[in-house]
Amino acid sequence: MPTPLLTLGMISPLARTAPEHAFFLRAGVLPCTPGAFRDGEGNTIHAAYCPWLGASLPPDGRLIALASSALREALAPLLARSHETPAFAAQKLALFVCTAAPWEGLGDADRTALEAHLAAELSTRAATRCTGAAGFFHALVEAEALLARGDHHAAVIIAADTMISAPALAVLAEEAHHPWASSPPRASEGAVAIVLGTDDTARRYALSPLARIAHAAARQGKANDDNDEMVDGAALTALVRGVPSSVGPIAAAYGQQGVDPLRSREWHVATARNVSRFRGEALFESIETWIGRLGAAAGAMNLAWGVASRKHRTWERTSAGDGCFAAWAISTDGLRGLAIVDDAGKPAVAAR
Repeated sequence: MPTPLLTLGMISPLARTAPEHAFFLRAGVLPCTPGAFRDGEGNTIHAAYCPWLGASLPPDGRLIALASSALREALAPLLARSHETPAFAAQKLALFVCTAAPWEGLGDADRTALEAHLAAELSTRAATRCTGAAGFFHALVEAEALLARGDHHAAVIIAADTMISAPALAVLAEEAHHPWASSPPRASEGAVAIVLGTDDTARRYALSPLARIAHAAARQGKANDDNDEMVDGAALTALVRGVPSSVGPIAAAYGQQGVDPLRSREWHVATARNVSRFRGEALFESIETWIGRLGAAAGAMNLAWGVASRKHRTWERTSAGDGCFAAWAISTDGLRGLAIVDDAGKPAVAAR
């Protein structure tokens, strides 16, 4: 059974809520890029950061602020009903936190601090750690399994990342000047929180799910950001072919096409080998081309954008909007992730 996606929260330099993202992106609004960072020659390093956080807040503080904001938005519909229904029991609530592997400007201590903060906010014992943009899809798989077994009545998945720090921007600035690579989107930051549940949970809290996760999977590929392996598209091709035949055709896909050569080629190869799984006028979009590079938050941000744009009917082409859509991402280490979202924007469970 497809898993109900009950609520979500979303934040980036563009906007603070999921509805704002849906409407701003439809209107073609871009985040402001204040020139807070410069290289050794005085040239501006273009980066999109949340202006309400400022430019000097360190990575651990940024991650906590971003993730906490997304979580508050996701929990708001549940808290609004807390006087009528019992609150989630902590032991029945699963928490997954997806962040980037340690690199310049982001250490393991930053990840640990975020996980501890979120676990405390939800009064859970601990968070399950997932890594990278495709780690979000691994979290979806694990969360769906927990809910199907009846071990938990809800799962919260939070993906957050920031590239706004002097060490990280220095590395990214060097990469952007390689003559044989296309210019990547500017550095950015963002977070998403989603609450997955069951049909019983939806009825209990009188919620009409925003969408349903019809399928999710992750698969390791050979080519990654740290090697020179040929981008053969095999892993993402297998993920698309693994989508159940009962699902589809896929009307739209929100992912990382156009972000860099590795991800663009992987997607082009995978779609070319699976033409029959997509509608003829399928819409392919990437939130990173608008907001900037989102690191470990990219997969979740693309899925959240798809859900929000369907709910508020702001997708670009309505002819492509009917039906299920895909969200996908590739992690730095080469993990590929894919999810199929169905019934987006349609009431799947009658509120009682």
